[in-house]
Amino acid sequence: MDEGETIYYSNGKEVRKITEKFIRDDAYTLTEYYFKQGRLIFAIEIIIGGPP
Repeated sequence: MDEGETIYYSNGKEVRKITEKFIRDDAYTLTEYYFKQGRLIFAIEIIIGGPP
């Protein structure tokens, strides 16, 4: 079963952060994108589980 969600965080005018959570079978992925003045400045992805 696949399941996920995307959450947008803003200061009222522009997006500051986007968080994506995704679950597929036995793996969990969390990706976070950070923005400043409308530009991507940093992204991190964490993967837990999945095939060996």
